[in-house]
Amino acid sequence: MTSNSDLKRRTLEIIKRHEAVEEAKEDLKAAYDAAESVGFTKAALKRAVKKHRMTPEKRAKLEQAEQDEQLYLFEIEGPRIEMAKTITEASVAYLHQSRKIRSAAE
Repeated sequence: MTSNSDLKRRTLEIIKRHEAVEEAKEDLKAAYDAAESVGFTKAALKRAVKKHRMTPEKRAKLEQAEQDEQLYLFEIEGPRIEMAKTITEASVAYLHQSRKIRSAAE
């Protein structure tokens, strides 16, 4: 059995960590708000940061799903499927090129 003082110490540590998380959330919100105030789209910036932080495997899976989504959408919307294929091919080429550039920079 643990003592009350051990419980109190652990509780205070947990509370301290919760407060740090809340402070970090506020700081992130302020950073996104500052970026938005100079013209960046907050939602797009959040998605870009999220993708940037992903593992290569998770990011590849997401990008494949996004490409599939675009193809499906263009198919649903009608004769734009050829344009969808062109856009997808261009997107894939861009992704490969950006990965090469990023790899070279590292």
